[in-house]
Amino acid sequence: MLEVLINPCAGGQVRRAKEAVEWLCKKRGIPHAIREAADPGEITRRCHELAQAGAQRVVVLGGDGTLRDAAQGLWGSRTLLGIMPCGTGNDLIRSVGVPHELDRAAEAAVLGRPLAMDLIDLDGYAVVNYLGAGIDSNTTLYAKRSVLGGMAAYLYGLFRALAGLRPIGYRCRLDGGEERRGLGVMINVANGAYFGGGIHAFPPASPVDGYLDVMLVRDLKRRQILPVLPKLIRGGHVGHPYVEFLRCKEVSFSFAEETPMSADGEVFAKRAFTARVLPGALWLSVPR
Repeated sequence: MLEVLINPCAGGQVRRAKEAVEWLCKKRGIPHAIREAADPGEITRRCHELAQAGAQRVVVLGGDGTLRDAAQGLWGSRTLLGIMPCGTGNDLIRSVGVPHELDRAAEAAVLGRPLAMDLIDLDGYAVVNYLGAGIDSNTTLYAKRSVLGGMAAYLYGLFRALAGLRPIGYRCRLDGGEERRGLGVMINVANGAYFGGGIHAFPPASPVDGYLDVMLVRDLKRRQILPVLPKLIRGGHVGHPYVEFLRCKEVSFSFAEETPMSADGEVFAKRAFTARVLPGALWLSVPR
């Protein structure tokens, strides 16, 4: 029996995604049960139960946050996860080849081949796509409050975030090496290459290479940031003198005070964190 879990907080395409999965399962004669979770935590709990029971596959309807909730329950198991993109950004799937078109996404979710995907372990918490502090975390906060969707919501959030721009002082250590200190407006640790509904912010990143990609954007003024934004959207900011990319297996950051952060669309605050890569920790169902 294939279990299909729906995130009640997901975007407006849930009904269409549900219909696409139901139609495909009926066409192929696949027994299935559709279950709407009471809250995101139920998706984690149910995925863990299914993994413990030896389920071969589970399909979830939602965005990057739903994928993260499912990953929290599945990591380290052999249960295959199919994703139907119904969120605001749906960014992780861009890095693994899962289509946004729902009929094709259903084929990948229900009938796809397995791909061993890396996860980020953020102090014991699964992150599937990226985490960060600075402009992007404030952008995410404003985007979530917007009535817009996709990249439009993130661009709205971005300009709101720029209005309150304040640099962050940090200390960091990569793979146990020498401590680095700096001042920046964006501090990111990435697994996938995209965020913000298709912004190609982390071109070097791949969720199947066994590494974390760290992006540090130095303390820029508003007038210096604006010319960089079009490059950021296209991925053309690699090599910019104020943007640094680093690669590691583990990275630790500390800040002078509690600092707003975001991870897969969720906003929270931390004064310090450690992120490490979990190579091949999640089996994702992708197109054959």
